[in-house]
Amino acid sequence: MISGFFVVSTRTEMAKLPAGSVAYLTERYHPDLPGREGIFVWREGDFTAFVAADPYQGVCVAHETIPASIGAFIRDHDKGRCHAEWWGVRSVYDTEVDYLLQDDSARLNSAMAYIESPVEWESVHFMFERGGELLLPRGFTYATAEIHIPAGVYIEGNGTQSSGIVTSCSNDVVHNIFIGRKDQVASFSCGLRNLCVKDVQGRADVARDVDVVYTEAAQHTGGVDNVLIYSGGRTCFRANAGYGGATYLTVKNLETANFGASQLPEGTQANPQVVLNYSSAMIYAENMVTQGSSEAEYAGGSTAKGCVVGSGYVTFRNYHVEQVATGIEVNVKTAYGHVRVEGATGGTNVGAVISCQSDAFATAAIQLENIRKNDANYTYRDFRAGKTSYTTDIVAFTTP
Repeated sequence: MISGFFVVSTRTEMAKLPAGSVAYLTERYHPDLPGREGIFVWREGDFTAFVAADPYQGVCVAHETIPASIGAFIRDHDKGRCHAEWWGVRSVYDTEVDYLLQDDSARLNSAMAYIESPVEWESVHFMFERGGELLLPRGFTYATAEIHIPAGVYIEGNGTQSSGIVTSCSNDVVHNIFIGRKDQVASFSCGLRNLCVKDVQGRADVARDVDVVYTEAAQHTGGVDNVLIYSGGRTCFRANAGYGGATYLTVKNLETANFGASQLPEGTQANPQVVLNYSSAMIYAENMVTQGSSEAEYAGGSTAKGCVVGSGYVTFRNYHVEQVATGIEVNVKTAYGHVRVEGATGGTNVGAVISCQSDAFATAAIQLENIRKNDANYTYRDFRAGKTSYTTDIVAFTTP
């Protein structure tokens, strides 16, 4: 039975209300920006584990004196669509309020852990009891530690020009954003949608690979959709075969820009923008754009690469590249190699739209259709033994 309805401005006030209350929380960190607003309902039951798993009180607020084993205040919401602000995540899109920025890595991870967990206080079918979307507010959220996106969870923004995540991770952090939990063999339907990820830290001249967005293991139907990634030198997006290889990965409407060449020591070069090393996986990439260094850096001998395909069965549809030495580099070293490109264009300062490396697997199948180049440089080059280097535009072509 409801004992009363209250309007409170803080969670501390809510924790003092009598059991059975319904509370409307008005808490914000800035009067002009969204915050923790919402309705909380007192529920009886043992919520000890949920209160402990929600340290930022996005959904569960313990009572000040009543043990969580008896009850707690629970946010009234649709678990499938949660707002990051509920966990205290902040966003900034006005330079006048930049002082409000904070490291929200832990808050984002806590929110996604809740979304991924089963809803034990509700009676629902197994297939629908976990997973959903974490919605970012307009503006940019700041993170300095690795962000993990678990199985069944998507981080979704309001568009690549409206919201996103600014990452500033040291070289000790190998992956700024990791899609798929590291301890999972299969991660179903998880990834990023409708946002921008901007790496502002870049990288020093380190020996290992460092990435802005990374995924491995079996990402069944997961991936990225309508995502813009800026990098200061890290690989923008890397997909590696992990625990037992991957099955399906979808990359749609991905734009990457890597301007890291100017930040690296002389004689070195920014990492490839996209790397696909997914073993026997099926990868579908549609509507991709990669942009590399400036003209001055390119003229100085840039060796930047747009997308490197190491293995897997990969289909590209509608790919455009500018200001890199190679758009798509096929470097398949295993029998699992079938690359199909349906429509690709090269803009300014592109050495070759597509290139097949000399040490690639000799029988890797390459299928190309409608490949175009804006200048006199190569459209396709094949450096494998016994192959011919093609220099003209391609309408339809298959090798070997």
